Amino acid sequence: MVLELAAIVSTVNAATTALNRAASATSDIQQISSFLGTLGEAQHDLQKIKNTQPLSAGDAIQHQLAQKQIADTLAEVKDIFIISGNGHLWANAMQAMADARVARQNEINRLTAEKKAKNKQLKEALVIICVALLVVPAALFALLHSLVK
Repeated sequence: MVLELAAIVSTVNAATTALNRAASATSDIQQISSFLGTLGEAQHDLQKIKNTQPLSAGDAIQHQLAQKQIADTLAEVKDIFIISGNGHLWANAMQAMADARVARQNEINRLTAEKKAKNKQLKEALVIICVALLVVPAALFALLHSLVK
């Protein structure tokens, strides 16, 4: 869990640094918007960690700081969109990020369901094999025993 949080924080730091460099060097919305996906995924992953795992005090602080950094960076990007005259694209970008999160979660759900189905099939196959290993020798023993009498 700590490694997941550290990896996400590292991703946020790298994306924020790259975004700041890109924003200071250019006002090209395409280049700047490429970092939105990274920040959106990191924000989603942070929320998922918070919702699914108990955090230690240190991790909780690190989590909050990362959330704050993402929020601040997204506010800066929004300002860049507005200043460049592309404020209408901000809503589109946020919708695209939300759609990507939903698609990502749907894929995770699909893979989880697929894994559960495979595990169920494996368990059923093991039961069949165990029954066969017990029943076949017993049937052969009974058959041989009836032939000998």
